[in-house]
Amino acid sequence: MRFIGDIHAKYEQYAHIKNQSEKSLQVGDFGWGFSPVPTDLFNENDRYILGNHDHPQLGRESKHHLESGNEWEGIFPVNGAMSTDKHLRISGRDWWPEEEHTTDEFYKICDMWENSRCDILVAHDCPSDISHVFNSHHSRDRSKTKDMLSSLIYIRKPKIMIFGHHHVPVDELHDNVRYICLPELGYIDL
Repeated sequence: MRFIGDIHAKYEQYAHIKNQSEKSLQVGDFGWGFSPVPTDLFNENDRYILGNHDHPQLGRESKHHLESGNEWEGIFPVNGAMSTDKHLRISGRDWWPEEEHTTDEFYKICDMWENSRCDILVAHDCPSDISHVFNSHHSRDRSKTKDMLSSLIYIRKPKIMIFGHHHVPVDELHDNVRYICLPELGYIDL
């Protein structure tokens, strides 16, 4: 399985990276709503989750989207993150209020995670408890998503957590969880 970092509508580069593997999962900031997605971009075993730079409604229309909590191939996905630059963006054009889950949705995701047997947790952002490890423009920001991801880790530790958002390559073990942060257009095969 190839896990791919943020692509920000760089569809040609994404296609080249994903087509070198039989299965792929892209970890958000795909580019939904910023640039038209080519209709022939996805293969049968390509999946993605949504990041903060994705139009939530458009991104959910594709059968290749994984909704939070809908397990696939032993992977538990969690969509969304907070845009720290939303004050510079226009709601409905390049920022969407639905970029993060509601509190009720978070509770349902936590229940799903508690009952899951998945060893791999994939999200767009990382838990607030470990965000200080990353030297990125997002590392000091608090958000509902980061706090919820910390709650998931508290409920049950995965073996591996993979995410993007920070655009910093990191692969480190913290408290018996392997955290992998993928840079833009970066990838890892597991």
